[in-house]
Amino acid sequence: MTIVYHPEKKEEAKETMVADSQIPFGAAFRNAHFAFGPRYTPLNHGSYGTIPVSVRRTHEALRAEVDAAPDPFIALDFSGRLAPQRALAAKVLKCPDVNELVFVPNATTGSDTVLKNLVWDDGDVVLCYDLVYDSLGRGVSWTEEVRGVSVHVVTLAWPLSDDELVSAMVDAARHINAQPGKRVRLAIVDTVISMPGIRVPFERLVPALQAERALVLVDGAHGIGHLDVDLGALRPDFFVTNLHKWFFVPRGCAAFYVPRRHQHLIRTTLPTSHSFKPRKPLGAGVEAEEDAARAFAAQFDFTGTDDTTAWLCVQGECAPFLYTYVLCTLHDIALSLLNLVS
Repeated sequence: MTIVYHPEKKEEAKETMVADSQIPFGAAFRNAHFAFGPRYTPLNHGSYGTIPVSVRRTHEALRAEVDAAPDPFIALDFSGRLAPQRALAAKVLKCPDVNELVFVPNATTGSDTVLKNLVWDDGDVVLCYDLVYDSLGRGVSWTEEVRGVSVHVVTLAWPLSDDELVSAMVDAARHINAQPGKRVRLAIVDTVISMPGIRVPFERLVPALQAERALVLVDGAHGIGHLDVDLGALRPDFFVTNLHKWFFVPRGCAAFYVPRRHQHLIRTTLPTSHSFKPRKPLGAGVEAEEDAARAFAAQFDFTGTDDTTAWLCVQGECAPFLYTYVLCTLHDIALSLLNLVS
């Protein structure tokens, strides 16, 4: 189902995809490509994801490689090997600048990096709706408790139309901004709300809320491999998406997008590590200047010893195959079910 990226073997990859697409979707497809237990029925891929056996073999080989020579793998080679993997994810997400896209363990880490880095002023407000993802909502609550930021939650009668959702969020932003000393500093929207599953019109919400002078964080946990995302056109202020869900990369791997115009706002990773640039360094040392965008990306390459071999498993031929076969098949199944109940 998923093809390991080998630039010199493109024809072989294409042949494998053709063969895969001829396997009937359903039990035969599951047995051919996944290692689920015989008594397990996977009904909840969206929470934790899983990987095809071909990707697992790639991951196991990488883990064996790092154990065989940890120092050169981690200290010397990892960053260089990571760069093309980030480039592949950037290509799928239509992110024009690879140094605006880094990897983090999961979407929660990415969104929390935004919350912990922003410098909050008196009168700043975080705007979200009531179905914000639980862990992100708790991160917002921490920001309220510790940083003293106000939070405005828009309570809605779900389901509702896209027009109603956009109007409700924009009206709330305008109401907050009209109050003396108040401003919406950060607005949070989803690509797909997880519980219940609701496709959010984020393509409309981002520019509409930016027009109200808000920074917009898009929680795209269900994003890459699930629906089309064009970061070059969307131009959100921050965007996170899990690759270990619908893009079939081993856990945990997520893409975190910060455009150059905002990279000065994200000064540290979580946790803060070796590449942080303090305004007042400890001691008298002066660090060499380097390209700001590359410096931003580089600090996310290594944040402390961890198993980040999953980040090297982004599959170069995976996305086209998913879009043309798996997602199309699932879309057809969903339409068939809709017709049955309508």
